Amino acid sequence: GSGDGGKGRPGRKSKPVTAEPSDKAQRNFTDPDSRVMSTKNGFIQGYNAQAAVDGAHQIIVAHTLTNSPSDQAQLAPLLDAIKANLGKNPDEASADAGYCSQANLRTLIRRGSRATSPPDGKSTAPRRPRQKGSSNPARSSPE
Repeated sequence: GSGDGGKGRPGRKSKPVTAEPSDKAQRNFTDPDSRVMSTKNGFIQGYNAQAAVDGAHQIIVAHTLTNSPSDQAQLAPLLDAIKANLGKNPDEASADAGYCSQANLRTLIRRGSRATSPPDGKSTAPRRPRQKGSSNPARSSPE
């Protein structure tokens, strides 16, 4: 067919390969292992760090660092690091919604750790009431 280079495949003709990268190609030459990651304030070139803290003593007991932007796959490696450092699995683990998945809940159960995490990736932050006719949340203080 047309644009197939005579190979009988439909579709657009491939762009020719050039020795120069495209204008939009990016590469970090000082830290090629880092990745561009989305944050609440935009994008950063960096890593995704995880830390496990002993709640009673407020001390970091394990940490991990990855160039993967998602937290979901980071729970099991962090639990492995806790066990390696303390010699046992944690009795309890609390995590934000980014870690919540069926696989992570099964991992915690298999390791005998009680889990506290918002289900289905939903925030557990209380909703503030909105004032009529306003798009800003009303501030209220507990009585």
